[in-house]
Amino acid sequence: MNVALPLYYTPKFYRHLNHLVRNGFYARDLDADDFAFIESVRVKGIANGDLPSTNVCLIEELEFWHFPYTIAPHIERRVGKKPRPAETLEEYEQRKARSNKWHAQRKVREEERAIAAIELKREEREQAAAKHRRIVRQKITDAEWEAAAPKHAVFGKIIKGVYVPQWKVDEQDEKARIAFEAEQRDQRRERRAQREQERRETILQEARDNLAAIEKLEQKWNQTANPYPTRASLMQAILTLLGRTPGYAWDGLELRRSLGCNDIGELNAALDELVASGQLKRGVR
Repeated sequence: MNVALPLYYTPKFYRHLNHLVRNGFYARDLDADDFAFIESVRVKGIANGDLPSTNVCLIEELEFWHFPYTIAPHIERRVGKKPRPAETLEEYEQRKARSNKWHAQRKVREEERAIAAIELKREEREQAAAKHRRIVRQKITDAEWEAAAPKHAVFGKIIKGVYVPQWKVDEQDEKARIAFEAEQRDQRRERRAQREQERRETILQEARDNLAAIEKLEQKWNQTANPYPTRASLMQAILTLLGRTPGYAWDGLELRRSLGCNDIGELNAALDELVASGQLKRGVR
């Protein structure tokens, strides 16, 4: 059997209230007038007249049934609540997106709470382990202190027949330690300065040695810059070298190396004369 379900939903609490109203839970208690009215209806068979008949009614009642009241045009006659309007596709997609977003945010919050709980437990375990290690270390330290403590400890010293308390001895030892450390720092600073001075002197001496070596090379270079006594001999050496290597294009650096002539001015002048006399042609290598 198919039962038609209503097009609206009423919460359980409102249904309960409606049930209480229908059962007369909120009705007032009956008084003497109410009981008299009920007795008159039982005897006469009518609630608003004096005639003892059940098929007689007042004119006002007939007028209501023959001439009913006019209903306003904006009033909709129906049974129950107004049905929910039909949902469009766009509204459905928006509602579904909001629902998915809410569920995703709830899932994220649950995961964050789970991660925070795990992290809290880890920190608690670490703190408990650190506390346990501190307690064990303190016990070991106390035991070592008790074991190392002398049976008859004398706090303080006798210096030149005068008793010096332990705090004074510690203060003097601390001052001595500070002075010793300051002296050590000064010595280390002096050694660093001395090493720096030695390094600078070494660099300076190396530079002087390099300058002297360069000067010697320059003197030797000047002495052997042009081993040819005359320009004619240099020109003849150039022609002889070029004649031995026909078809090869020589440049200035190769000529200087092969001829052993480092006097660039004299070599260029000799080449210019050979070109001017037609014995040599300039070319691009």
